[in-house]
Amino acid sequence: MLYKLAAASGELARMSIVENDRLIWVAKAQGARGGLRYDAQSDPGEDVRLFCSSNGQAWLSTLSDQKALEVVSRQGFGESGQFRPNAPRTIEAFLESIRLARERGYAVVHETYEIGLAAIAAPVRHPNTDAAIGAVSIAGPEARLKHAEHLVPLILDAARELSALSPGIRACGR
Repeated sequence: MLYKLAAASGELARMSIVENDRLIWVAKAQGARGGLRYDAQSDPGEDVRLFCSSNGQAWLSTLSDQKALEVVSRQGFGESGQFRPNAPRTIEAFLESIRLARERGYAVVHETYEIGLAAIAAPVRHPNTDAAIGAVSIAGPEARLKHAEHLVPLILDAARELSALSPGIRACGR
């Protein structure tokens, strides 16, 4: 599924799963064949930075504001200057990004995690409980993804397909 998403989008596709109120990177596939491309520094098994990543915001948007704040507070918002210009700097800004992701059904970030990087992610839900069990995203250069609305259906379709494939996975952290 990730290879299909990477090929269709021409960008980096990644998946994360929920484990005990953490979001963990589990897989990635590169869709860019040449030229400018983004290749994540994170490795499978590493925690997703929740407050400023599209995967984190997509997952957190499925939780109540109180639960999202609780989870993010445990991980932390990072040191001043550690993340990029558009990263949420206040609780209000963070909650607004979660509200927008909740309203849309997907999260979009532009230069929140790294300079020059944009990403779109959607939650992957357990088909029986509807609880989010992970997130799937595409990420790439801001120059290409600045106006990437045409990629939203690809992300949402990938999230639905991954959800349908996961009936044997328990809703982690629930």
